[in-house]
Formats: sequence, structure tokens, C-alpha cells
Amino acid sequence: MLVVAANRSFDSLLNEEGHDCYYSVDTNMIIFYVNGKLPGWVDYVDHLSAKGKRFFVTNAIYEEYNKGLGRQITEYSLPSPFHRLDDEDASYKASIAYPALMKEFNISPDNTHFAIDARWILESGYCIAASLDIPEAAVVERGKVFAITCNAKLIQRLFNSLTKRRTFENIVNQHGLEHLVNMRSVSVKDGTFLDKYSYE
Repeated sequence: MLVVAANRSFDSLLNEEGHDCYYSVDTNMIIFYVNGKLPGWVDYVDHLSAKGKRFFVTNAIYEEYNKGLGRQITEYSLPSPFHRLDDEDASYKASIAYPALMKEFNISPDNTHFAIDARWILESGYCIAASLDIPEAAVVERGKVFAITCNAKLIQRLFNSLTKRRTFENIVNQHGLEHLVNMRSVSVKDGTFLDKYSYE
């Protein structure tokens, strides 16, 4: 069943006693932290970061972020709250799964608009499950671990219904990428977000 929570703000989470989440972030969420233009995001990241490592970047996003800044991929250039999940198994499996995913969704595998984002989601579930920095209890508990994005087109095209979710999950399972990660979709306009969960 696909479960959708109501829209909330990051400010509301700051006031929630015991709030405790872990994230795989996409490039836009890093950029919004740097430029401070997403309401509530900087304070939220700083608040959770004070508790330890909470915001992670897969190899697909790490490469995209560095290339966008014209930096060498070997240079560690993430803002301090963000930490690389350097998992070559995840990267390799995601590269194999990507053409199959695009075929299932009838999208050209050459469509660069979806390439990095789809790889990021494919990598995220595997990296989250394998990371020693994310407690196993958080991985299995509802509402504790998310991939977070403000890319509404990505959510709409690949994730926004139970049928799409199951299609995506099947590709993840077929390629040994653990489970499809839960998504937190953020509005650029006001910083509110919508959570989407799915269980077998």
C-alpha cells in the first residue's frame, strides 16, 4: 500500500521532540543549503547535523555536484553537513538497472534529464541499507530514512502512484539493490514537504 502523509514544514520538525531522520539528498538539496533559498532547510540541516551524520550523498550525486562546480571528481568538496556514500557496488548495480528502468517507464535511456536522478534513487536504497552511519533500526522504522528532493517532475514521472512505485521496486529487486527508498518531496515555493511510503 502506498501511504502519503500530509504536507509539513521543516520548522515543524525542529520543534518535534526526539525528531530523528537520515537522508540521501540530491544535488538541488545541497545547492539550496549553500544558497539558503529554501525556507527552513538550512536551519533544519544544521539542527540534525549537530546530532551526527544525517545527510548523505550517493556517487551519482557526488559526481554531478562536483562537475557542476567544475571540480575534479577526486576532490572532496561537499559542504560539511553532507557525507559521501562511496559504494561502488551500488553505483555498478544502478548503472545496470538504469536502462531496464527507463524501458519500463518508456523513457529514452539517453534522456539526461532523468539519468542522474534515476541513478540516485536506484543507489539510495542500497547505500542506506549498507551504510554503517545509519542505524539499522532507523532503516526499518517508518519515517526515519528518506531520499529527499525538490524535483517535482521526477516524483510525478517515476514515483507518484502505487503502480509506478511497484514498477520501480521490481527493477530494484531484480538488480539486487535492496528496497526502493521512501521519498520526501519538497516544494521549492514554501519549503513544505510530502512523504510517500510503500510497503510490501
